[in-house]
Order: sequence, then structure tokens, then C-alpha cells
Amino acid sequence: MIEEIIEFILKIPAMIEFIIGAIIYVILSNVFGEIVSGVAQETVCKLPGISNWFLCFYLTNPLMAFLLTVGTVVTIGLIFRAKFL
Repeated sequence: MIEEIIEFILKIPAMIEFIIGAIIYVILSNVFGEIVSGVAQETVCKLPGISNWFLCFYLTNPLMAFLLTVGTVVTIGLIFRAKFL
């Protein structure tokens, strides 16, 4: 019984981090969706450089962009918990 309660308490921060990551993704996707049009996507994807490749990947693959954003937030939370708890 106590182990189940402890497991639930340890899962809560990960759930909150997932929700925060999802909110950050929605905000970023709305901003990029309004600013960057289809013509700009073609331009960004044709330019050389790692930053342009990353932006092109982010713009053209929403599932990977979602997983990357949420994964980054969850990873930061895990590192924070491992360091301070």
C-alpha cells in the first residue's frame, strides 16, 4: 500500500512535466504556424546549416516536434530531481 502511494507521488511530477511540455509545444506550434508560411518552409528547408535543418524538421514533422518538446521538458525535470532529491 505504501509502495503504491510512493510510486503515485513519483509519477505526478512526470505527468505535470508532460503537460507543461505539451503546453509549450502548442504555444510554439501556434507561433510558428502563424509566422512561417508554406513559402518560408520551402526557403528554410533549402538553406544550409544545422539550425535551418532543425527548424525545417520541426516545421515539417509535427509528431517528432511534439515528442522532442515534451521529451526535453521531461528530461530537464528528471535531471533536476536527480540532482536535488
